[in-house]
Amino acid sequence: MAGMEPEGPIMRDAMKENTLLPAGITSMRLVAVPFLLCFLHAGEQAPFLALFLFSASTDIVDGYVARRLNVVSRKGAYFDSIADFCVILGVFLVWAAKSVVPYWIPAILIFSFSLFMITSLRRVQIYDPVGKCFGCLIYATIPLLTTAPALNEPACLLIALFFAASMASRAAYLLFFRQPPGPAKGQETEQG
Repeated sequence: MAGMEPEGPIMRDAMKENTLLPAGITSMRLVAVPFLLCFLHAGEQAPFLALFLFSASTDIVDGYVARRLNVVSRKGAYFDSIADFCVILGVFLVWAAKSVVPYWIPAILIFSFSLFMITSLRRVQIYDPVGKCFGCLIYATIPLLTTAPALNEPACLLIALFFAASMASRAAYLLFFRQPPGPAKGQETEQG
């Protein structure tokens, strides 16, 4: 055991260094937010779309890197969600100010994100299979409305429907299931 002790701090330091890479990738998304919003507000469609696509790619890459380096953590997942929320909410607030979307769209985004953060702090998290789809829909709506603003009404309706489905999914979980799908208690999983 005494021979293993020096390796402990070294391994912890290496682990900390490994977590910096996915966190740094996520941070690029946060750094991009003010530039995204300036381009969007100024009507600079091409630079906005290029930077948005770069930001969206960091959302994919940071999770991949964290899994490859085996440094997936709850804090990293929260940081990723907060970065996503900053991008999405910023864009929809600019659009609401420019009357591209109604103000109730940013309001439901704030409500949905707040509910996600509150319920994810529970010891047993609420399972929401629609929530991931809702987030993907919101991300996909941004380049769509940037290039085809005439589709704002159908897009807003779709956002409202997915929001309602996500809320219904959470309510159904709370009322009927209380345990996310997966192996029954006592059954082994691949991770142990």
